[in-house]
Amino acid sequence: QQIRTTPGILLLPSTYIEQQIAATAEMLDLPADTYKAVCKRCTGLLLLSTAMVRERVEAIAATFAIESQAVVGMVRRCPQLLRRDTAQTIAFPEQLARLLGAETDVVRRVVIRCPSLVTQRPELLAGKIDDLAYGWDVPQSEVVAAMLTAPTLFNLDVARVLAETRTLAKALPAPVADVAAGLLRCPTLIGRDPDLLVCRARLCARIARYLGDADATAQRVVSSEPRLLIYGTLRLRERYGLARLGCWRAGWRSLVCWEDKRLAANLARSVQRTGDDAPVPRRIHAMLACYADRSVKSKDVST
Repeated sequence: QQIRTTPGILLLPSTYIEQQIAATAEMLDLPADTYKAVCKRCTGLLLLSTAMVRERVEAIAATFAIESQAVVGMVRRCPQLLRRDTAQTIAFPEQLARLLGAETDVVRRVVIRCPSLVTQRPELLAGKIDDLAYGWDVPQSEVVAAMLTAPTLFNLDVARVLAETRTLAKALPAPVADVAAGLLRCPTLIGRDPDLLVCRARLCARIARYLGDADATAQRVVSSEPRLLIYGTLRLRERYGLARLGCWRAGWRSLVCWEDKRLAANLARSVQRTGDDAPVPRRIHAMLACYADRSVKSKDVST
């Protein structure tokens, strides 16, 4: 596939390719193997001389007001950045900012985080936002803010996102606009499996009801507490078990959000207050053992 798009590389002698990779890698302050891996993802880079690569890196660094090494990081994430016409890359932030009604500096920072954006036309990206705003029946400015917060969302298929939102709204059930508003408050949820989100929302609602919030529903969690849905299903099931056992007396949001270490310390204090022989503390001991085992495994992985 790479050869189809850049057949000229077949004319390059293998010795020239090796020398080109070594020289450019040294100029970019990268290991030769690292730059070779970058070239495998975009073989057209082999057609650029070391001087041309340096010139483009310096031009991008000046435009985005960043160090050259930061540009190298962008290239490692999106090698096609150097294959694009430099003038187009320089003009891209201003063009996209004008179409989105955003500040150019904000768009520049977004492109630094997600350099693959420059491989798409600004009009296409702006069109995706228009389609989402129309399909969700929400203000365009809210969609713009969400997409700039999580720029990788620009790579999602709009039709699929809208279909998944309707599926999520039907399963709750809730109006599509309410569901969309919740997703926009936590953009990383956009594009997630709707069945998974429904499961997590129902678990959060059950935890809330066991801890005194009788009006809690999955619909309300999605619309007003969407950030709670970033937590894994296993974690939410464990916290639901603690709520059912009556092991928790604080607010339900803290039960969901607290880290395992902090939660385990709180449970240990609860055991000390009530005594080890009570039925509930015995179950708490089992939970503490589970958290301790998980902590040991995470340390093994990190080391």
